[in-house]
Amino acid sequence: MDRDLKSIQEARECIRAGRKAAAVFAAFDQATVNRVVEGMARAAQKAAGELARLAVEETGFGVVEDKIEKNLFAARNVYEYAKDLKTCDVIAEDTARGVTEIASPVGLIAGVTPSTNPTSTIIYKALISLKARNAVVFSPHPAAVRCSVEAARVLAPLSRQGLPERYRSQLNTALEEYRQAQLVTADRPEAHLNLGLLAQAVGKTSAAEAAYRTALRLDPAFAPAYANLADLYRALDRDEQGEQVLREGLAAAPDDPALHHALGLLLVREKRLPEAVGELARAAELEPDNPRYAYVRALALQGVGQPKKALAVLEAAQHRHPTNRDLLVALATMNRDAGDRETALGYARKLAELNPDDADAATLLSELTGG
Repeated sequence: MDRDLKSIQEARECIRAGRKAAAVFAAFDQATVNRVVEGMARAAQKAAGELARLAVEETGFGVVEDKIEKNLFAARNVYEYAKDLKTCDVIAEDTARGVTEIASPVGLIAGVTPSTNPTSTIIYKALISLKARNAVVFSPHPAAVRCSVEAARVLAPLSRQGLPERYRSQLNTALEEYRQAQLVTADRPEAHLNLGLLAQAVGKTSAAEAAYRTALRLDPAFAPAYANLADLYRALDRDEQGEQVLREGLAAAPDDPALHHALGLLLVREKRLPEAVGELARAAELEPDNPRYAYVRALALQGVGQPKKALAVLEAAQHRHPTNRDLLVALATMNRDAGDRETALGYARKLAELNPDDADAATLLSELTGG
């Protein structure tokens, strides 16, 4: 089938599935809607750093630290503003005028995302759409497809959490519509990656494994499928197979930082720290603007008895990302452990200044000042 015709058919299938989901979600009560949206917001906050990294890596626009702030603004500030708003049934009454306002969803929303801020756009549009009991279908910019898909993946499984039983069968029907929409482009590895992620999210691990394997048959150099298959094996306590998958992935895509990082983490779990340090170092070298890679590398270096080198890695990363919380916490604690309380106090104060409600910052300050 012609590529343009495939795109049109895929859009039609997504709209069909979206309308089905909208009809289901429109019947939810306020308490259920609030639980779903809260879960999505928390998931987005947790994934803010990784989504920022993916967006910069794929699009080439912006810096990771700035995009983290944008993701967190969408996941925290937008959520905080909307969380207590009434969006179901009667939302206001004017007895003097005899007017009653009743909230009604519009149905299915088309979410267009730019290449400049793809992940934060998906986060806030998803939150406000579902808060108002609407479904949303996203159309990512061609230059930001993978990070957009990952942002939607992070948010989507939360829509099933905390649902009363009466809603589950309806939502399962909508999910089946989504599966069928993905199968329209079954010749593309991204479609099977999405099917694997969906299957894994609902606990169908055998189906997830098969989908990831299919993606790799279609494109043996498709790094996201290797990474997600290895993560599935991790969840199943099958790290030996996960290591094999990651090494196969690196043979096909030797310069993929995410695969080096995933292998490094696996080796840490296996307590093979000297090997892990090498993989984590390679990930950080391939992607120096990713503060998470530097942070994990430093922890591994400390674990193999190289605290000075660990501090040097953290200091270089903190120079690139001066407001990163994890780096500041690590710098404060490692300097404290090295006996340099003055330097540790400086980092703790900066952490507290940037994050005034941070419990770790308060604890560090109290410890270092003798309070």
